[in-house]
Amino acid sequence: MGWKCRNPEHRNKLLNNAISYQKQLAPTDIVMCDGNAWFRRHLTGTVPIKVGVNRILKQFLGTKPKKIAIFWDNDNVPEARKAVWNMRQLANKETHITDEQMTLLTTTKTIPQGVTWQQLFAFSDTKRIALNLIVEEIQWSVVKIKGDNAKWIISMPYSTRVWTYPFGDTQCEIESSLRLYKYGEAEAQLVMGLRHAVCSCYNLERVTPSVTVFTIDTDIALQLCAAWATKTTIVWAKVWTNGESIFRTLKKAGPNAIAQWEVINGRRAYGGVPRQKLAWNLFCMLCAGGVDYCSGIGSFGWGTSVIIDKWINRSSCQHIITIDSCNNTYTINMKELFRLFRLTRKTKSRDTPGKNGGADAFVSTLNEILFCFQYYIWHNAAPDEGVSGPRMMAHVESPEARAVSTYITTHIENVILVDDGQCSIDLTGAGNRSDTGYYMPLNI
Repeated sequence: MGWKCRNPEHRNKLLNNAISYQKQLAPTDIVMCDGNAWFRRHLTGTVPIKVGVNRILKQFLGTKPKKIAIFWDNDNVPEARKAVWNMRQLANKETHITDEQMTLLTTTKTIPQGVTWQQLFAFSDTKRIALNLIVEEIQWSVVKIKGDNAKWIISMPYSTRVWTYPFGDTQCEIESSLRLYKYGEAEAQLVMGLRHAVCSCYNLERVTPSVTVFTIDTDIALQLCAAWATKTTIVWAKVWTNGESIFRTLKKAGPNAIAQWEVINGRRAYGGVPRQKLAWNLFCMLCAGGVDYCSGIGSFGWGTSVIIDKWINRSSCQHIITIDSCNNTYTINMKELFRLFRLTRKTKSRDTPGKNGGADAFVSTLNEILFCFQYYIWHNAAPDEGVSGPRMMAHVESPEARAVSTYITTHIENVILVDDGQCSIDLTGAGNRSDTGYYMPLNI
C-alpha cells in the first residue's frame, strides 16, 4: 500500500527529517522484503526471470545479513483490500494474455515470448502463476548458493506455508510470527515478524538486531510506528541525482546521473520517541493524505501543511491520544480533537452535502482513518479464528448535523482502541536498554 502524502518535503517533515540518500546500503543483521511490492517494481518488461531475481537477491546479499525474510500476500486479506483490488481493475489498461499463451504458461512454467511482467501482474489468474514462478526461482537460487551464509525465511504466496533454508534449521522468531499471526498482506507479515524478533531479543536481554526493509509501499513508515523500529532502515525507492536535484527516473536525470537509494532512518523517525507520541504521529500521517484504505482529511480543509505546522509537534496536541500500557488501550480524546479541527481548519471545502461533501462524508473518512490506525497498532493480531486485523466499523456514529463546520462543534464520546499484538513494550525504555549494553550472540 502507498502513503498518499506524495510531496517528498512534506513526507520528510512528518518523519522528523528521516529521509536520506545512499549510494551503498550499510551492513545489517536482517533483511526483510515485501515480495509483492519489491519484485513487482523490479521485474518489468520482458526481463528474464533468472536475471531479474538474481539482481534482487544481490541487493539483499550486498548488506551481508544473517537472515533474509521475504513475505508474500496470501488470501487472508481484509475486505478493504478486496475493494482496493476491484478499483484498480477498473483502471487496468493491460491486455490479458491469450488462451494459447495461458496454456504455455501453465503447462511449461515458462513466460511466453513477448509477454510482459506488467501483463502478468495485472490479472489475478496470471499474477498467481507469476508469483509462484518467482518464488520457485528464488528457492533454486538460494539452494544453488547454499544460502550464502544467511538463513532464509519465505512466506509462500497464496498459502500459509513457510519455506526455510538451510533445511531443518532451528525455527527462528520470524518464522514463529508467521505461524502465530494470520495476516494475508505481505507488509503486515513483515511488521509482525520484525516486531516479534525485536521484542524477543529485548525480553531475553540481547542486543536488538538491525533490520533493513525493502519495499516500495511508502505506508511502511506509518506501520512501523507501533513496532520497535529504531534500528530499522527502510529502503523504498531508487532515485538519481545530478549533484543538485533528486529525480525519480533516469530519463529525467540525464545520462550522467548517479543512482542512489532513498531510505528512512529508523533512529531518526522513531528513536527515543515515547509510544504515545508515536501514536499521535501515526494519526497525523494518516490524516495527511491517507493510505489505500483511507483518504485523509485534506479535501475537507486540513491540508498537509496545517498538520505539519499546527498538529504533529505542537505540545498542546500531544495528549489527544493517550495510552494505558497496562491494558494496551489507546484513548482518543474526541473533544480535544474536535477543538483542534475548529482551530486549524484552513478552508470550508466539502463542508455541505452534495458532491460527496458534508458531515456524513467527513464521518465516513474519520472511520476509515480510525480503521487504519487500529490496523497499524496491530489490533486483533492473533485471533482465535479468522483473519488477523481489525474489522471496519463505525467508531464515530453518523451525525445529526449536515455541515462539517457544524459537526465539529458537537460533543461525541471518546474512542477507545485496543492493541493486542502481544509484543507491546515501552519503546523509549527498550531503546535505552538495548543501546546501553545487554549483549548475547544474535540467535533470533
